[in-house]
Amino acid sequence: MSGSAVYFGGQFSSLGGVARNSLAAISATDGMPTAWDAHAEGMNGNYALVNALAVSESAVFVGGAFTTIGGAARTNAAAVTIAEAAATAWDPGADGSVNVIALSGDVAYVGGFFQNIGGQPHLAIAALNTVDGAANAWEPNADFLPVNAIALSGGLVYFGGTFAHVGGEPRNGIAAVNAADASVTDWNPQLGGDLQGFTGVYALAISGTTIYVGGGFGSVQGVTRNNIAGIDASDGAPTSFDPNASAAEFSNAYVLALAVDGSTVYAGGYFNAIGGQPRALLAALDASDGSATSFNPNGSGGNAVYALSVETDGTLYAGGSFPTFDLAYQQGFAAFTPTTPNDLIFSDGFE
Repeated sequence: MSGSAVYFGGQFSSLGGVARNSLAAISATDGMPTAWDAHAEGMNGNYALVNALAVSESAVFVGGAFTTIGGAARTNAAAVTIAEAAATAWDPGADGSVNVIALSGDVAYVGGFFQNIGGQPHLAIAALNTVDGAANAWEPNADFLPVNAIALSGGLVYFGGTFAHVGGEPRNGIAAVNAADASVTDWNPQLGGDLQGFTGVYALAISGTTIYVGGGFGSVQGVTRNNIAGIDASDGAPTSFDPNASAAEFSNAYVLALAVDGSTVYAGGYFNAIGGQPRALLAALDASDGSATSFNPNGSGGNAVYALSVETDGTLYAGGSFPTFDLAYQQGFAAFTPTTPNDLIFSDGFE
């Protein structure tokens, strides 16, 4: 969000009856599209896919799978101006999709499904300057694609994905490295596999000394934690935050998005129970123990919530592949008021 505009991406061709290709800005007041139109396109005019957004004072940094955006050729990563939606000089040229972008001063940390970016070989994660997108020598040496989530705190870069080693050290799906030189730290939550033996991290959020982690996994340092956990920032041990996200019998749940607002952790993904209560796709959890609050937007009929954002006024925005919340039609995007969070503010349809 920047000013009164909310930026969001995905894979769509219109909203509110207005043509917008996979990237749009809407009014925070009524949910209607603004004049801002960066118009992302995929190869040969096919749909673009926008996976990641990060907003600076003057530009929106965009990651995904696309070949043009903001009126210029850009491969999977770009920055477009807030004023005119025009592409800037930032052109990393990733050779695979970009899943996450995190900004810190004049550095953009980028993760995804690439092997080369910013003019250099970098597997899954890289640090780029925010002017032209050139990569620096920062290299954590993750051993597998992709990186799905990045969070920054106290001179450290936390990131999650499906790797097994970072910097030659065993790090299963999550690691912390130094922002200065990418050296791997001793922090090691030792995630264990989920019901199918898979271990992957899709979402990270930091509050104080706790790293909130969402994905598909079954344990943290040998302690059962199903698909969502609070992890101590000092030693990687699980905290008392234990929502235990689950899906239907014999089907694994995935927590794909997290956002923290004070004493509340919002979780989105594919699940039908979390925090000890039936909750589909989206839930609010007590930050101390993970129990579900009374917030229950009654998601139904959808695949998952993929993105969450909480603004300074407490407004919660959710994006994903869902048709309804609170029995009201909204195709893929919803906003909830902070004063009565079970109530929708507005909804918009994607086509």
